[in-house]
Amino acid sequence: MVCGAVSINGQVIEDLPAFIGSSDVKEARLPFMRVAQLLGMSVEPKDDGLFYITNGEDIYILRGSSEVSLVKQGEDSYFMIPPPGSSSYYCQYEMDDVFLDSGTLAGVFSLMDVTIHMSFDYDIPKIEIVRIF
Repeated sequence: MVCGAVSINGQVIEDLPAFIGSSDVKEARLPFMRVAQLLGMSVEPKDDGLFYITNGEDIYILRGSSEVSLVKQGEDSYFMIPPPGSSSYYCQYEMDDVFLDSGTLAGVFSLMDVTIHMSFDYDIPKIEIVRIF
């Protein structure tokens, strides 16, 4: 794993930590809360390890600790789960954020009704993320 550059909606984000494997998207790991903020959502810390993430009218409650969970306020469904058909899953609270593998990241945003497209350049290395409206 190496640190790589990340571009979100065409803007290179200099201080966004992203870890990229040599040739496999399953090895890319990105910070969920920072990416959510850069995609236009608000992230509000509450108690130690508890965050509210707002996307439009929807509020999600993120517990970042040894056991990470994300639920939509008023519902019981967990959002930080391996996407269907996934062969890998990475979800860890580290560096004051929740790092997810790229497939899980896209799946979580999809469950939040946020569509993103990711592309990877392993030679640089670089990840491009674009929010699709």
